[in-house]
Amino acid sequence: MSHQVIQEFVSLWERLQEVILQPTQHDQITWLHTSDGQYSASSAYRLQFMGTNPSRTADITWKTKAPPKCRFFTWLMLQNRIWMAARLLIRQWPNDYFCQLCVRNLETVSHLFQECCYSMMIWDKVGVWISAAHLRPVNWTRTEDMSQWYADMGDKGPKATRNGVRSMIMLTTWELWKERNNRAFNRSSRTSEQLFRVIQDEAKNWLHAGNRGLELVLPQTAQLVVNDHIHM
Repeated sequence: MSHQVIQEFVSLWERLQEVILQPTQHDQITWLHTSDGQYSASSAYRLQFMGTNPSRTADITWKTKAPPKCRFFTWLMLQNRIWMAARLLIRQWPNDYFCQLCVRNLETVSHLFQECCYSMMIWDKVGVWISAAHLRPVNWTRTEDMSQWYADMGDKGPKATRNGVRSMIMLTTWELWKERNNRAFNRSSRTSEQLFRVIQDEAKNWLHAGNRGLELVLPQTAQLVVNDHIHM
């Protein structure tokens, strides 16, 4: 019988003094989180999230039209759970220390996707190609918060084209990550222009696979190439 248990017992005893019990009436349990007082699994699930703040990037991550592997990678990236040099250093695991794309700074998630000069060139090319000025680094609001940076890019621009832009954002980060891994493990690299062409080709593949949001953001010339391929 700890001190806390005794306090709880006394508190319960005091509350029961105010209750008039009816000998012929059965005890009932009332669930306070539904209107009818009946327990439901859905109300118990919602109860787990009471007092929490909703994530700004949840919809951008999981509802964006993209392959599942890209959405899962984006979730890991925004949680800072991908294996960058900075994370490997903390565990004293082997690493190359420097960013694989620019070989100038410690490789962190924020650096690789926001600050690296190579990545910034890619973002600039993509922003110009799909006429999304807010994707160009010159228009970014500088922040070390990856979720804030990612959400700002995904939430800006005309609402009609937002789904297509979000797909392009996810595609760009995915291809930057693949290029990073290609350099780290295969010791081969591509210029920013070569990687940009890869992003263009992959965006056309996504459009061909049914990503209709890209129809509103890809240039007409890119869509004509896809349509020609379909009719052949």
